[in-house]
Amino acid sequence: MLGRALLRGYEHRFSKLGRDGTAKGNIEVISGGLVHGIAYRIEREQLERLAELEGGYRLIELEIECADAPVAAQSFCALRSVAGLTPSPEYVEHYRVGALEHNLPVAYVQNILAGFIAD
Repeated sequence: MLGRALLRGYEHRFSKLGRDGTAKGNIEVISGGLVHGIAYRIEREQLERLAELEGGYRLIELEIECADAPVAAQSFCALRSVAGLTPSPEYVEHYRVGALEHNLPVAYVQNILAGFIAD
């Protein structure tokens, strides 16, 4: 794991239609956007296996910031974005727990999960 990372010029959305009919996470280009996340270093074989398992995404090249330094990276982006989808409660909980585990900014996490978690 490389650690916490920032991706500028994108926004996190739940706009990828999952096989189960619920929303899955996606990043979409948007001027002024900012995505907080975690960067991992994985082997090519692991990336290929992940691509197989995920489905419905394309691999994109981008630049992220880790420890305030630019890093070349790859991420998955939905082949097709769909507005108005809702993630399952279990998926939202998965996001919430991961964000807490990696100490992502609370306001950011609350913003992306707004409307999907009980108050």
